[in-house]
Amino acid sequence: MQSVQLGSSRRAWLLFFADATVGLVFGWIWAAQRDWLAAIFCLAGSMGAVRIGLLLRRRADLRAKQVPVAEGRASARAADGALFVSLGYQMRGARLRDGLVLLGPSSAAFVVAGGWTHLAWRLATLPFGVRFRFVDLAIDVPSHGDLDLALQDAVERHGGFIIDRDWTYAPAQRWLMRPGTEGIVCIERPPPASLTSRWLPVPPPSPARFRWLRNRIAAAAATITAALGLTGLAVWQLTGDTEYLVAGVFYAALVAGSVLGAIVVAERRNARAGDPQ
Repeated sequence: MQSVQLGSSRRAWLLFFADATVGLVFGWIWAAQRDWLAAIFCLAGSMGAVRIGLLLRRRADLRAKQVPVAEGRASARAADGALFVSLGYQMRGARLRDGLVLLGPSSAAFVVAGGWTHLAWRLATLPFGVRFRFVDLAIDVPSHGDLDLALQDAVERHGGFIIDRDWTYAPAQRWLMRPGTEGIVCIERPPPASLTSRWLPVPPPSPARFRWLRNRIAAAAATITAALGLTGLAVWQLTGDTEYLVAGVFYAALVAGSVLGAIVVAERRNARAGDPQ
């Protein structure tokens, strides 16, 4: 048995102490003043501390069992170096879900680590918080070291699918596609070229297809930007507090700038991929 742990345990400890402190401080305020808002913050901090505490205990138990552990922030190599694991996501249309991409010498897999969410929701919630991702994956490697069987077992236990040699790979974008099917699998960290050379390169999208994708993403971002700005304006008119207007404009500009930057990077990468030189 091997364990791959993505997300720094040191950061998890910091979050644990921060959540526990929030729970204790606001719990004391609630007990002294009976403030319902303090009770909400106390509950949120306590629940966060419990969740992170269970994660840290699980990781400590694995180490106590002398299970080989590979740890990294967003990617890691298994204890014997034969398996590369990275955070990633699967995207179908405007829906996406988080997961892990596992690349072995002769096989690969996508293991599910979260439910489906809509791209518009992901963009809308992006400015309001930092995503701290902690994923533990136990991989049962047979005694004879057959990673193909280990990946198949991981898919069956956690959900996901095997990525066979019929898929194609785009090195510039780090995504995998299966011809004739909808959607992509994106790898967050660049894997070694020796593990991706088995797949044929993805042909760059046609200019018409790229414009369609760009316009669709830009339209979703424009809708979210307008909604944030109008919400700030409406609350300002109702309350007279200009801070709501400033906040709405700030978050709208943040979403617009992030999407615009992503579109510019995508255009440059697509131009390089289509350059025969």
